Amino acid sequence: MQARLVQTTEMPAGHAELHLARLGAIGGDVEICLALPAAGSQMHLDPRDETRPWGSAEFWFRPPVLRHDGDGAVLGLDPATTFHLRANQPYILALRDAAGQSAKAPLLGIALRVPSTPPKGWGMAAVAVPEPPPAPAPAAPAPAATAAPAAAPELVIEPRRPAATPAAAGKGGAPVGLILGVVVLLAAIGGGAWWWLNRPAAPVAEAPAAPAAPAPAAAPPARTLDAARKALAADPAAADALALGKEHLAARDLDGAFLLFRAAGEKGDAEAAVLVGGFYDPATWSKETSPLPAPNADQAASWYRRAAEAGNAEAQYRLGMVLKSGKTDGADGPEQAVGWLRKAAEQGHARAKEALGQ
Repeated sequence: MQARLVQTTEMPAGHAELHLARLGAIGGDVEICLALPAAGSQMHLDPRDETRPWGSAEFWFRPPVLRHDGDGAVLGLDPATTFHLRANQPYILALRDAAGQSAKAPLLGIALRVPSTPPKGWGMAAVAVPEPPPAPAPAAPAPAATAAPAAAPELVIEPRRPAATPAAAGKGGAPVGLILGVVVLLAAIGGGAWWWLNRPAAPVAEAPAAPAAPAPAAAPPARTLDAARKALAADPAAADALALGKEHLAARDLDGAFLLFRAAGEKGDAEAAVLVGGFYDPATWSKETSPLPAPNADQAASWYRRAAEAGNAEAQYRLGMVLKSGKTDGADGPEQAVGWLRKAAEQGHARAKEALGQ
């Protein structure tokens, strides 16, 4: 399964779409659970809790299915959910359906336009979702026709003719015609009994064969530092290294993710450069989210600058903020910060506008 967040300028602030692909057997109404990787245990999002939305207990909720697209789907997210998601923060998305099919995928937060104040309450129940037309009920199978038994031949007994002469009577005095009638009657009864015992059996409908059990899913490949090094030895393209790095990040292999993101960033991928900068940035660094022993503002600014100069609004905002902090070696960092924040704000970056007081 693959997952990504999308928000367009036509969507109201706080509303976004969750685009899912490669769902396989998962279908129908689905539930999701959003997890934030942390040391020891994961934190899970509960959009109903306004004060402490991230907790240790899993919370599954059902966003509306906006549409199906081939083997994928698009789900709707409301402000109560998106308000707690941060740009370039890796999350783990779990998905399950009513049939018990489930899957997990890494989900990277993006810069979202959200309300200026936290939303009050969880508004998912208010989202109108068009109901799919009911599936036509399967036609009841027509009852199997049973061949009606053939009617037994009507027994016809000729009336006994009177003897023409006294010689027609038997020696014991019984009329010959009566004897013949009894013989015919016995023959008819015997023929009817033979037909009844040998009549064709009624056809029996065969029970439908039980559906074959689905084949067990193959175990996902290991996401370790050694696996990342082997993948880099094949010199993957920047996009492939970025995608593989996200899988290592979701598997909590921070060292492998760092190597893959760095390789993609060195090949010009702006998103990967922002992710590497986040590992160094004092504003986002922690022992639980970064493989580096300590933050380094100059290294963070260097990686952010690669993507910022390529026009990436999130990188421009982050570069402006790390320069504004005064933790870099350059004396003119705060002055440079204003220029980068303005560039990000001109692209509609909400937090850059807030930093500039707009």
